[in-house]
Amino acid sequence: QINPHFLYNTLDTIKWALIEREAYDLSDIVTALGKMLRYSIDERQREVPLAREIESINDYLRIQLYRYETRLSYTIDIDEDLCGYHVPKQILQPLVENAIVHNIDNVSEVAIEITASVTDLLIIKIKDSGAGIGDEQLLNIQNSLMNHRTQGQHVGLYNVQRRISLQYGAPYGLTIDSRRGQGSVVTLRLPLISPAKRTTNGKGDYSS
Repeated sequence: QINPHFLYNTLDTIKWALIEREAYDLSDIVTALGKMLRYSIDERQREVPLAREIESINDYLRIQLYRYETRLSYTIDIDEDLCGYHVPKQILQPLVENAIVHNIDNVSEVAIEITASVTDLLIIKIKDSGAGIGDEQLLNIQNSLMNHRTQGQHVGLYNVQRRISLQYGAPYGLTIDSRRGQGSVVTLRLPLISPAKRTTNGKGDYSS
């Protein structure tokens, strides 16, 4: 095992060496990676404010933008009023990664849009402009998600669905809609968990 502090200190050393060489773009990538490592290794909280989750996604996408350059773009359009709600930690990164991995080699450019809204639930959508999924494959994925089965590719989708199901139960989870050539939309349905008013009956029934 490698001590996390050794990793942080090493990345910090690399960052300042790059800054001295005026390689600012690379120093930004190293900074983003260091922040992602700190976020992923910190096990003190199972849930985090949505704002913190979005910050981590920004770090992840900054690294991917450097890798894919003009082939990847993204927007995050989430009202500040929603950023205080708590969500499972690292619930978005597998979905965003899934959108990139399954599309980047099939289309000239992948655009990702992340939005959020509130009804009686917290609804988060991850939309991509990728190649989309055919009807038969989409039906198989939807059935697997509904029945909590892992099947073939898209492991990130199933892992997120399982986490939400185990942590909160029904009616929470994710769904996916897609059309061949028109991209995909993954929708997360999460409880409204406010840090100010937070209760649970031990069975995943939360209220805000």
